[in-house]
Amino acid sequence: MKPKFIAALVILTLACIAAYIYTRPPSDAKRYLDLKQAGSRYQQTHSESDRKRLEADKQALMASGYFVEVAIPVSNLRTRLEVVRTRLADNFRQSEAYYEAKLDWLKNEVRLICRRDDVLMWQNLLRDYK
Repeated sequence: MKPKFIAALVILTLACIAAYIYTRPPSDAKRYLDLKQAGSRYQQTHSESDRKRLEADKQALMASGYFVEVAIPVSNLRTRLEVVRTRLADNFRQSEAYYEAKLDWLKNEVRLICRRDDVLMWQNLLRDYK
């Protein structure tokens, strides 16, 4: 009787571990990689499913604090729009760090959504334009 009980307990424990592994939410790092892959696919295909996946992952990363929104002041932004866009795009190509930017020339600021760990990099990139 005892060996059957131990065997049943082991099987139940393994089933619980497997259920946890396969049903737990993805980590922020995994979700970030998924977001970058969906973004790459979306740029190529413009599929609605990739756009929805991209938005869902971004919202989840914002909610968890992995992504933050930061405003970076840029003086006289209206005359520097093309230069700022180019610098952001070039930095993305070099670093592959995800970002979304809203360039508001009325407020002279660039609003970025990016990883918390990348904020300093983006601020340093645009500090010459303060």
